[in-house]
Amino acid sequence: MRFRDRPTVVYLVLVRTDALRPVVAPFDAPAVPDLTALPLARREDLGTWSLHLLATHVLIGGATRSGKGSVLWSLVRSLAGGITSGLVRLWVIDPKGGMEFAMGRPLFARFACKSFEAMADLLDEAVTVMRERQTRLAGRVRVHTPTEADPLVVVVIDEMAALTAYLQDAELRKRIAGSLGLLLSQGAGVGVLVVAALQDPRKEVLPFRDLFPTRIALGLTEAAQVDLVLGDGARNRGALADQMPRWAKGVGYVILDGTPEPMRVRFSYVTDDHIRELAQQYAAPADAADILAQVRRESTPEPVRPALPRQRRGPLLPDALRDILDADGGESR
Repeated sequence: MRFRDRPTVVYLVLVRTDALRPVVAPFDAPAVPDLTALPLARREDLGTWSLHLLATHVLIGGATRSGKGSVLWSLVRSLAGGITSGLVRLWVIDPKGGMEFAMGRPLFARFACKSFEAMADLLDEAVTVMRERQTRLAGRVRVHTPTEADPLVVVVIDEMAALTAYLQDAELRKRIAGSLGLLLSQGAGVGVLVVAALQDPRKEVLPFRDLFPTRIALGLTEAAQVDLVLGDGARNRGALADQMPRWAKGVGYVILDGTPEPMRVRFSYVTDDHIRELAQQYAAPADAADILAQVRRESTPEPVRPALPRQRRGPLLPDALRDILDADGGESR
């Protein structure tokens, strides 16, 4: 280094507290979302971390109560302007019976939360949309440009392991895995994207984990899981997601474009009141006649299951004690 190139002033920054400890307020919902820069989180340098959603799939890994809902709802809020204009259509799968997403039901063009058959149908129809766009756009463009007439379809899946590993119906599980494999390998370029959250990132739970180009690691239970979510060597480069403190819900690690080092961020906290407000102000359009706008129904109704026969059984008490209780009850009446 030449003498004249040496700096004359050196700034030394001493960090005395965790910059991400304060809760992050929700970001404003833009009228027209920038799909290449959706504001979702605050960085350690107090800058804003934005997600490049266009032409990618997103995997969110985190243990129970680590704040996966913060990531998902921050994304929904950033897309809200495009949802109500018809630029973006959300197809949501909530295997927990709607406990996470039912409150925002008006925002979603498609919603399945009760029947696994309905969830499989939703994924099959997403593949149908993908195939139609491939046929229509082949030879014209390489990356789909969302418009109100040809919107971006974002398939949001909460607790993805319930579909890929824990579902007892083997045939239905195989059908779901086939649709997901097609969407993840071919859907990004034609505007059919998958955003999925799960707790266990092991290969046997999510066999197509490597098909997610964008990954987010929240608090995890094991050191090995960090590399499973973010890629080999991420923990050695500073992503200590397995050492997250208890207060750090919604705090996680992301990989910035062009840099191998992970960045620590905290996603905004979207409360129930915020969700109700979003659902009221940014409801999805219901007047479109195409496959993307089947609002307020599941693909397949919840099947009617007959009640199981049960043998009548008396109380588990000795006969003598039952006689005494019956006598007391008769006198009291």
